[in-house]
Amino acid sequence: MNWPRLTPAVRPEGFVVFGVSRPDTVIGVTRIAVLMSHHYGAEPFAVHVAAGNKPTWEGAVDLEGERLFEIARAEAETLGFSLRTSSEFAVSVTAGIRQAAEALQPHVVILGQSIAHGTAGFARMADAVTAGRRWPLILTKLSGSEPFRSVLVPLTIPSELARLQPVLSVLGEIAAEQTRLLFLVHAATLAADVERQREELTVVADSMSLAGQILYRTVLDVSPVEAILEARTENDVVVMNTAGNRTSPSVFSRSLAEEVAQSTDLPILLVHGDLRPRRDPSRNTGTVAS
Repeated sequence: MNWPRLTPAVRPEGFVVFGVSRPDTVIGVTRIAVLMSHHYGAEPFAVHVAAGNKPTWEGAVDLEGERLFEIARAEAETLGFSLRTSSEFAVSVTAGIRQAAEALQPHVVILGQSIAHGTAGFARMADAVTAGRRWPLILTKLSGSEPFRSVLVPLTIPSELARLQPVLSVLGEIAAEQTRLLFLVHAATLAADVERQREELTVVADSMSLAGQILYRTVLDVSPVEAILEARTENDVVVMNTAGNRTSPSVFSRSLAEEVAQSTDLPILLVHGDLRPRRDPSRNTGTVAS
């Protein structure tokens, strides 16, 4: 799907850092990085880590990184953004991403995982990247070709929706025509409590001014993972909160997001930590080019 070109902020503030590591993930992760840069009025900053022993770094040229940067740069330009890049030489990928984030103090760090691969090692790296740090994290499993017209948002409590607002807002502005809120409720929950939480969810959704048609579905009688997998057939991408926060010991610790990410090849965006709202939407962020 061809997304519209965006107009970058006149005076960018800060960075959105994202890692590029594989040709099959670089387009998807670049797209999300550009969208979040548009949201924050920031600059997208691509990082490739050339891991190895320190004696090999001096005078080294990161040829693999340059190839990936070329793909990322072309994708960013189709969306109207220029791209800043950096090759980080470090003993591990985790160390390289962390040192870039520590230097730039980004609005958010974005990491990409292949649709065809599991998430166990990916989750460990994400934990290490965020350990003891203040930046939120978005984990992506995307091919880069997803149309994003219909977005599925599984929720276990109404407040989760507000934490996803920055991502849902920018997807709605660019591509989403429909947002499906899948409210996952335990079968033993009293009917009155279900209705009360449903009303709370509606209030939160209305306050966010989500773009497109909003469809609600309350699930009571099947497992949460089963419900999400079933609903996935009607949607292009799943957006979930990992149910963690910046002080959690694990990005995926005991979360529904872990089960979904590890049991399926769904295109998915997982948000960990609190994405800050943009400071003043009318002052510095760009627009969708007409």
